[in-house]
Amino acid sequence: MVLAPTDGIIPNVQLNEGAIMAPFKSAFVLIQKQQSVVGFFAQNELETVKKGDEVELALKTEPGKVVKARLEYVIDATSQGIMNNAGGMLGGNGSVAGLPDTARQLPETDGKLIAKFILEDDQKQLTVGARGTAVIYSDHLKPLHLIRKVMVRINSKINYLIPKLH
Repeated sequence: MVLAPTDGIIPNVQLNEGAIMAPFKSAFVLIQKQQSVVGFFAQNELETVKKGDEVELALKTEPGKVVKARLEYVIDATSQGIMNNAGGMLGGNGSVAGLPDTARQLPETDGKLIAKFILEDDQKQLTVGARGTAVIYSDHLKPLHLIRKVMVRINSKINYLIPKLH
């Protein structure tokens, strides 16, 4: 019997009774009931933010809506600063630094810092893995917040559009 670290649901179990698991292989995915939302930001974009700052999200799965949250913390580390067991620096997709890296899996996350947000209590459950735009309102340059609030709302409305040119 295994006790989960948090409350949640398991949508698909890849393990049968009596099966043997290889080390470090996953048997299932646990989707937490209390959702965490993370955002990737350029290294210079998080200089003035602090815990508790207001956050607004415009998600592609919630067009026309602005989701409210608060900043919980920022992880001051990037994937390029992590060493792997073989002694090389990890690139953004797990490749060893110094080797050609022409096929990055998620280039938009390379060199980015991660900020974790806490959804406000009245927010409904969000789609796991949803993408969108996040805005953190710090105490810095407060007069520009109005412009950014308008921009995130326009971005939310643009999420209604599904341009397909095929």
